Amino acid sequence: MAIRITGLATGLDIDAVIKETMQAYRAKIDVQEQKKDILEIKQKLYRDIMNEAKDFYNKYFDIANNSSLLLSSNYQAVRYESSNTAVLTVKGSSEATLSNYTISGNIGTAAKAVLTEDVIIDDKIRINGQEFTLKGDTLKDKAKNLNSQLKTAGINIIVRYSDFAGTYDPITGGGENKSGLIFESNVLGSSSSFVIETDLSKDSIALFSEIEKEKEKLGKDAVAARATGIKVTDLINAIEADEDNPEKKKLVIKIGDSTVTINDISEEAINGMVDDDASELEKFLNEKLSDVKVEIENDNITFISEELGALNNGKSILIGSEENSKEVILENGEDADFAETTVKRDAVKGKKIYINGNIVSIPQLEENPTSEEINSYEENVNKLLSNQGIAISVIIDGDNITFTSKNAGNKYQIEMQAYNQVIDESVINSTTGQDANIIVRDAKGGYYVHTGPTNTFTKDGVTFTFNGEIPAEGIQVTGKVDVKDTFDKIVNFINDYNKLVEKLNKLVTEKRARDYQPLTKEQRKELSEKEVELWDAKVEQGQLYRDSDLMRINNSLKEAMRTIVNGTGLRLEDIGITAVLDYGGTKNGTYSIDEKKLTEALENKMEDVKNLFAKTKPTSVGLSDREKYSQTGIMYRLKDILYNETISTSSLLAKKAGIEGTSTAHNNTLTKTIEEYQRKIKDMESLYSSKEQALYIKYASLENIMNKYNSQMTYLSQSLGLG
Repeated sequence: MAIRITGLATGLDIDAVIKETMQAYRAKIDVQEQKKDILEIKQKLYRDIMNEAKDFYNKYFDIANNSSLLLSSNYQAVRYESSNTAVLTVKGSSEATLSNYTISGNIGTAAKAVLTEDVIIDDKIRINGQEFTLKGDTLKDKAKNLNSQLKTAGINIIVRYSDFAGTYDPITGGGENKSGLIFESNVLGSSSSFVIETDLSKDSIALFSEIEKEKEKLGKDAVAARATGIKVTDLINAIEADEDNPEKKKLVIKIGDSTVTINDISEEAINGMVDDDASELEKFLNEKLSDVKVEIENDNITFISEELGALNNGKSILIGSEENSKEVILENGEDADFAETTVKRDAVKGKKIYINGNIVSIPQLEENPTSEEINSYEENVNKLLSNQGIAISVIIDGDNITFTSKNAGNKYQIEMQAYNQVIDESVINSTTGQDANIIVRDAKGGYYVHTGPTNTFTKDGVTFTFNGEIPAEGIQVTGKVDVKDTFDKIVNFINDYNKLVEKLNKLVTEKRARDYQPLTKEQRKELSEKEVELWDAKVEQGQLYRDSDLMRINNSLKEAMRTIVNGTGLRLEDIGITAVLDYGGTKNGTYSIDEKKLTEALENKMEDVKNLFAKTKPTSVGLSDREKYSQTGIMYRLKDILYNETISTSSLLAKKAGIEGTSTAHNNTLTKTIEEYQRKIKDMESLYSSKEQALYIKYASLENIMNKYNSQMTYLSQSLGLG
């Protein structure tokens, strides 16, 4: 960096003189800097309140969060204790009533097989006829890799490594410890089973035989409609003058009812694209068109519908104006189709059938069934397939049964064979799973028997989940009133709500400290870090005083809390949540909690409390918006307000200050205004530098003149003998 040495001839402190001369202009720049700083402070305050509102919203209004007061499960007055929590967990909803239960019976189990290490021949096995490789250095690695392969193959089996793969004879007390792979169907019930082959060299073992099909239709993928017949030269010839701008040209492309006009183009530009093997032209057209994509090969243009299927067959594509146009029609689009296989009922009844990688037992339908029996049979088989995770449905038509894929497309074909059990040492048949048969008796002598391929069910608002075998002595379930969890969630909500409202109150009621303006760079250098921090806090104070957006949000939140929810029979005051009387302070609109009164309300009127907070907005036709609002629970009211005002990117706050992490972070009013100030300050700084340089040049000239005068004076003094 060059060093400027000034004032040697004149004796002036040139730097100080110029700095003082430019001080007035520097003050103008500082004013612009301060205005920009004020906007940045306001944007920060807006974003702070939006972030706090977002945290509050996510905590209490996002049903994926277990603290959300929109979840019915969080309004639970009765809790249940299981005498065997390792086997049974019990959870009540807000609809559950106080009761005790006695549980007995058998849970549903999955088909299971054990493959010990000594029976694995060459790291290749077949499961349900499909071949898999046991990859990995250890059995644990092989289990992990095999699970991934099974999932890809659509086979509903999971496998795990275990050191408990040995056998034990309870009669003799003998057994053998072994490690190995334990295979288990990941669906329960008596209809599931599977088979493992360990010796793939025995190809003669016929585990599966073909089922004679009456009719078969393959699934197929959808095909997009397309249109050909337009050449690149046709496109060039269709370029026409733009009536609105005679110096420019345009290309009009009409696709069905939509018209796309490409402006500011020329034949030369198109020809330039074509010279590059048309790849640039293809890219150019695809950027401009949205309903179709374009492929170009050997001067021929093909238009392909963006939507798959026959929907766009017959839609026209018109290039150019009416006088100079070329038209083609989209055609040959095909809808996706479902695979379908029809077989005789006798071919599958009462048999184990291999369907798309899984073996299921098809129940038997009686001869000459009634329509009710047929409907029941269809329902049972469909439920059976659904429980097995097989996306296929069935329909009975006379002596035939038709299996139809629930998914359309070429990859959803139906592979069906009969499973023939073969006795061979290299074939391991799974044990058969069993359906659940669980008996629940309540304290009043009522019974419910749960049967089927699931170990979870809900009755009278109580959900029973079984994770192990029910012991012979049964399991006791004791219900008791316990509202602590709901109480804690409501108290936490009110406390967090109070913090949000207090923050809003402070922002809109705190007045400006007008004696405090943002510090300039020079002023910051003169103060300590602590002094700067205190000064900045004073500057921030009151910047959003009586801000219309924040006042609107604040008032909406307060109204949502205090307005009666029609049809609930309760107000917040009735459950011990009372408004704080602080009309002009930061506590205005906040609430205090009478814990005893809230507890009593939860114990005795849980359903009413739930409706007060979480009653959904009615959708009845004929109700006005105000009527719907009055019948909507407090939490849904607050959710709508916060979403529309602080969460949505279309909210006024988002448009004003921007939401971090969204497109509005840079596209908002304050950011644009701040950028305008930055550009203005940059221009002013540039002008400041120019003016400062001009002053230095003038003073440099003065230095030169003074040097000359000093030289002359020295010469005269020496000549007159005065030196």
